[in-house]
Amino acid sequence: MSYKPDCFNNLYTGVKYRLNSDGILQEVRIEFNGRMTKRIFNNDTFEGIIVLDNHEYNNCHVSLDKNNSGTIHYYSKTGSLGIIGKVYFNNRYNSLTIALYEKIDWNSSSWDSEDGLMITAPATNRKEAIRLANSHLESILKKDLN
Repeated sequence: MSYKPDCFNNLYTGVKYRLNSDGILQEVRIEFNGRMTKRIFNNDTFEGIIVLDNHEYNNCHVSLDKNNSGTIHYYSKTGSLGIIGKVYFNNRYNSLTIALYEKIDWNSSSWDSEDGLMITAPATNRKEAIRLANSHLESILKKDLN
């Protein structure tokens, strides 16, 4: 059973940074433009366009788990499936953290908990970003332990 999809057009302003490194790499704007389908017994899903670092990803799909986190998939213009990373939203979808996957070779990418790339919003500096990212991830770990 699902509800009618709702417009989900959210703009976030945050920072991009690397774990275990000081400072931020850059300020970023993240846009989610599409539809969110909220389901009673299944995962909520987002489908639409995501704009990240001024790069537009079309045909994006995110199936959110019970913790409001999920992998961001997209289809390229050539039709191949790609992964941007894993997004962690708060319960009201007004803040997020994205663990950005980095390309290893032509057909694989990954994220590293030691020095991986992160985007967190809303944040204007590294301290705010780390605090907010920890709150996103902490709530997930607590829910998984119960």
